[in-house]
Amino acid sequence: MTPHSCVLNLYKQLLLLRKQFKSLQCQSRAHFKAYMITPKEFCLAVVRQSEIETDPVIISVINLQSTATVDLTTVPEIAALMCSARSVEILLTTEDERFSEKSDSGHNTRPVFTSSKMQIHFVCPSAVVFCLTRMITLCSVVTTLKCIYKSYRGHSRKQESVWYQI
Repeated sequence: MTPHSCVLNLYKQLLLLRKQFKSLQCQSRAHFKAYMITPKEFCLAVVRQSEIETDPVIISVINLQSTATVDLTTVPEIAALMCSARSVEILLTTEDERFSEKSDSGHNTRPVFTSSKMQIHFVCPSAVVFCLTRMITLCSVVTTLKCIYKSYRGHSRKQESVWYQI
């Protein structure tokens, strides 16, 4: 696999993720946060959230140096999101076979995530993209219904009266 095809595959996958997740479509600064995990390890985390509380949260952890073990608990906001999530899934890493020509050489350079310690071990500069499915609470249901109501405001009065009853 050529380097160009690897980058093209990654780019296509990132565009698909943007179509799939509302949190990656949201343009508001209020729903985008970036953190330096530790100054010693050149590692960043980017958190993207949607305006709707029940939508998944996307967290990207980017390692800019050769080898690092990154402890996500050093950023309380990220630790809280991961602990309160119903599920944590790795959507992709930049070292997946479809994106990395290094996989042809037989060396495993894929980052390893240890969920019990909330740590990622990187063996080369790379990134991991997580999807956190949130717990559904009564507060989040009410917020979601309010967002839906706002989007339907332009419809008929009969529909509007139904939304007021909710």
